Amino acid sequence: MAANNATPYVHTETVDGVERSFTLKPFAQVPRGIIRKYRKDPEEGAWILLEWAMSPEDLEAFDAGPIGGVEDIISAWQEAGEVTAGESSSSSE
Repeated sequence: MAANNATPYVHTETVDGVERSFTLKPFAQVPRGIIRKYRKDPEEGAWILLEWAMSPEDLEAFDAGPIGGVEDIISAWQEAGEVTAGESSSSSE
């Protein structure tokens, strides 16, 4: 079985000259129930994932940024976790 990266993902961005960082729990730890429950509404599922993954302080830093780039943040988080939504560890064997 392939090992997934269990390291939290730290995203840093600069908006209007202000640098902000926020930390997301390791993507490999996402409860499969979130993916299952929101499989028919992936946009809502993405927001639920982000809320699950961040502390209130990190959500505040995330919320201060622009809407553009949210998909890139989620993609980078998945890549850092070495797994994507809908992929099981057995699918990479």
